[in-house]
Amino acid sequence: MTYEVRCTCSKTHEVSAADAGSMLRCTCGRNVDVPPLHVLRTSAGEHGVSPSVQLQAMLHNNELPGTRSCACCHRETDHQIRVSVVCEQVITKEPAAKGAVLLGCLVSGLLGGLVMMLLSKSGQRPIQHGTQVSFVLPVCVCEVCDRDVTTPHEIRKALAATPIYAALLDQYPEAQTSLVD
Repeated sequence: MTYEVRCTCSKTHEVSAADAGSMLRCTCGRNVDVPPLHVLRTSAGEHGVSPSVQLQAMLHNNELPGTRSCACCHRETDHQIRVSVVCEQVITKEPAAKGAVLLGCLVSGLLGGLVMMLLSKSGQRPIQHGTQVSFVLPVCVCEVCDRDVTTPHEIRKALAATPIYAALLDQYPEAQTSLVD
């Protein structure tokens, strides 16, 4: 995506996210400061901070998003359901020992390969990839509609009624949702 920055001479320059925080030279000879990325995004109508970070801050500060309106029928209610949203999970992999297994197989057959594999893994820690991003979110749903919000599709519809939750689901379209007892 490109963003626009303006020189004091009124000439507009297109910049990319990679240009954020730098300086460029205008054709008039002046230097134009390119603002930080969050300022560029905000000026273009984008959120400067990701929905997951906004949501973490809101929940940490006990600022519940949304209103007292039921996410399904829009009647006023104090009743809430709790929804688990798992956006990303850490993937743990054992360290590879292919070289040791191949060497063991060549030297002493299959049994030697298995022994070498066990020996090569001892003392090595599993490798973790990714970040755990998950939430337990309060959603206003009246007692009547509560019975209907049971499937992942209905849970997502209820979440989407709150703008910050909808933005989170846009950021993580593959997020897993479920009700929390």
